Amino acid sequence: MCTLFRPVHAAFADGIRLRMSQSALPRTVLTVYTAQRGHYHGRDGLNLAPASARGLAQAFVPADPDMFTQAHAGAISVEDFRTWYLQAMRHSYRHHQARWLLVLRRSRVVLLCTCPPGTAYCHRYLLADILGTLGAQLGGEIRSTPD
Repeated sequence: MCTLFRPVHAAFADGIRLRMSQSALPRTVLTVYTAQRGHYHGRDGLNLAPASARGLAQAFVPADPDMFTQAHAGAISVEDFRTWYLQAMRHSYRHHQARWLLVLRRSRVVLLCTCPPGTAYCHRYLLADILGTLGAQLGGEIRSTPD
């Protein structure tokens, strides 16, 4: 299956496994989109910006803002950032599974952050791939909110 997102390491699939019965899985198929915050204003947006994530979104934003700063400054490699984020999401999945299920049970979610489209260090793309690994369909990048 070809996606518009960068592939997630195969090891990630070994790190996050659904630990619930089939009856607990979503009945609708989640479609995941990504967008730059400020360019999308729909109600199905999930703000993943490290400085402003609230509520449900906090499960998907690791609590180490320094890693985001280092990544955007080029102080760490893309590979190191991906490894760090995937490890953080494995931890989040184990400790905040209810929040993950709330997202997976939706029919649509738009992952938002402040990175311009195509940014190599953007965690919204990594999270979209993770959700795809868990059964969501990947819908691509939304450039603006439809009228």
